[in-house]
Amino acid sequence: MMNSTGRSQQPPRKVLVGTCILDTYAPVCGTDARAQQVEETIRSIVVEGARWYPGRRIDIICLPEDVLSSKTRSSAAEAALPMDSPLIDRFRSIARQQRVHLVLPVLLREATGCIRNAALLFDREGNHLVLQRYLGR
Repeated sequence: MMNSTGRSQQPPRKVLVGTCILDTYAPVCGTDARAQQVEETIRSIVVEGARWYPGRRIDIICLPEDVLSSKTRSSAAEAALPMDSPLIDRFRSIARQQRVHLVLPVLLREATGCIRNAALLFDREGNHLVLQRYLGR
């Protein structure tokens, strides 16, 4: 129902946000094993969201910093990913499969070779919407 200003009289719907805590100090056997662990975590967030809010879906999942790398790595250069990385494509597919918006923090290797902390936002179809770089001081 609309009022005279054209605005709905209904309150806005609540956005369902999912997140997690992962031990980035725990030893994991490689990037693929870490990605598998994160993928399983995303699936469990979606399942738990449906259980807690029947008939609804998680709208957005925000993953923690360093989610794909280990804090025990020897350098940022080891963990940095180019934008066209198969690993980034894997998470694009996960967003599409799970039908969620997904915020994926990464160490991004720019075309110039510069490495930056960044967050990628994918929509429910797996399209890349936003790249937010942390520039520091």
